Amino acid sequence: MEPRYITTRALHNLPQKLLAMLISVALWLVATADRRVNVEQGYDVPVTVRDTTGGRGTRATSALNPATVRVTLSGRPERLRQLNAKNIEATVDVTGVPEGSFTRPVQISAPTETTLTRQDPDKVQGFVDTQLTRTLPVTLGVATPAESSLPRYTVSPAEASVSGPGRVVGTVSQVVTSPSVIPAGAERELP
Repeated sequence: MEPRYITTRALHNLPQKLLAMLISVALWLVATADRRVNVEQGYDVPVTVRDTTGGRGTRATSALNPATVRVTLSGRPERLRQLNAKNIEATVDVTGVPEGSFTRPVQISAPTETTLTRQDPDKVQGFVDTQLTRTLPVTLGVATPAESSLPRYTVSPAEASVSGPGRVVGTVSQVVTSPSVIPAGAERELP
């Protein structure tokens, strides 16, 4: 193979070869455009609270408003189809926030190969309180039984523990359960 032969073959029909190359590149770009383009998709993500405040006792958060954040991500269509709201983290950090109401920014952790486009709202409100546990007796709520029956009820356990933020637990006055109709000689557990 001589260099002159290679040069002659390479330059033979050069305009047609270049046109064919441009057409093939244009067709490839059109055919794969949807794979290269970034699209946007929205997700309703539940907000989680992070509190690493040390000290005595534990703290609880209540009345989080709103409880979810609308997050819009940008990325390739195939990547966004793989995601759901569980793959996205929306956290509000209340570390060091004194007990009482708060308004704090929400931090979004977008999954790999995606970009956070927008979030609504940027901040959430809530209430930080001391975590309390109270033990209350379980009350049996019974409607009037039929006159022809003489039912006998047993409540076990007789007490239940209620845990949560102090301002919520403080409003709980009793724990009630209701019996259901049970055939004679039968036993059944109820919530």
